[in-house]
Amino acid sequence: MLAVEKGSNQVLNLFGLTLLFEALNDSQRARDLKKFNNFDKSDFVKLTGKYDVFSVETVSNLYSQLAEERTNGEQTVQKLEMELATERDNNKQVIEKLEIELATERANAEQAAQRLEIDLAAEKATAEQAVQNLEMQLATEKANAEQAVQNLEMQLATEKTNAEQLYKDLTAVNSELTKVLICAKKEIVDYYSSTSWKITRPFRWISRKLRGDNA
Repeated sequence: MLAVEKGSNQVLNLFGLTLLFEALNDSQRARDLKKFNNFDKSDFVKLTGKYDVFSVETVSNLYSQLAEERTNGEQTVQKLEMELATERDNNKQVIEKLEIELATERANAEQAAQRLEIDLAAEKATAEQAVQNLEMQLATEKANAEQAVQNLEMQLATEKTNAEQLYKDLTAVNSELTKVLICAKKEIVDYYSSTSWKITRPFRWISRKLRGDNA
């Protein structure tokens, strides 16, 4: 109710009337409004008449104004049509003049297009010659590159052969070293297993004690 009583703002009035309408359609809230504010549906109807939020009277006045404006508009349209006819005649003369100018411009443009075609043909011939030169240069560079690849392949084959021979030599050396190592291990085992080594063991122990070696 405060929203409706605040002033002449139609949006605020509509907001307040909407709230009241929703409250009156709720039985509990409707009873509270009647009890605390002495407000019911009949009071709501009076408020909707007092605050014409949908501007019914204003709409009627606007229809009248619209009819008057339509009459004035028709008169204005007639006047504009007469002026338009005059402008059309004037524009016809201007268009004829522009057509003559356009024809002249078209002829000039055609001449310019012919000159451009000649220039384009010359540039095309120059470009084709440049392409041929580039193709020849590319063919030469390709041949040089292929020759370089062949040279590298030959060098790689030679290095591969040398590497294979080196691998064979290293394999043979490794085989010989393996045999020598096996023989040395066997000699060490035989040495430690000999009778003389076992007999001299106590003397070695005494010798270490005398030297202070506890190992």
